[in-house]
Amino acid sequence: MKTKLRSATLALLALAAAAALAGCASPAARIKANPQLFASISPANQELIRHGQIALGFTPDMVLLALGEPDRVTQHTDASGTTEMWRYQNVDNNSSTYFYAGWGGPYFSPYRGWGYYGSWGYPAWGWTTTVSDYLRINFQNGRVTEINRLR
Repeated sequence: MKTKLRSATLALLALAAAAALAGCASPAARIKANPQLFASISPANQELIRHGQIALGFTPDMVLLALGEPDRVTQHTDASGTTEMWRYQNVDNNSSTYFYAGWGGPYFSPYRGWGYYGSWGYPAWGWTTTVSDYLRINFQNGRVTEINRLR
């Protein structure tokens, strides 16, 4: 009985944690968490933020409302001053070679999924992780000066 209760409690805690994390992932949730900041922004910029969009001249707080925390922040200093770059990134996990074992015997293949004779494939060399930027935002003097959307 205690084991079932403990499992149910852990499941509820995990569900609550997932809901809390998912809530932070949307502009609506971030706006709800910062109503005073959102109220201080012009109506045109409020509309952009509601749709998860940004524009030149936004402050870091406005970008946080629209997009959330960046994955990486870097700074560059040159003769014109210091630029802070916020990077939003994709993370892809993949494996280039799979090992198959089954009716047709063991073999290696670059393909994923079912093997030639109905066998199942497993990553042979382990997973590789590729991290790439999909958005870079530059700030100078506390304002967005450049937006780079990468494909």
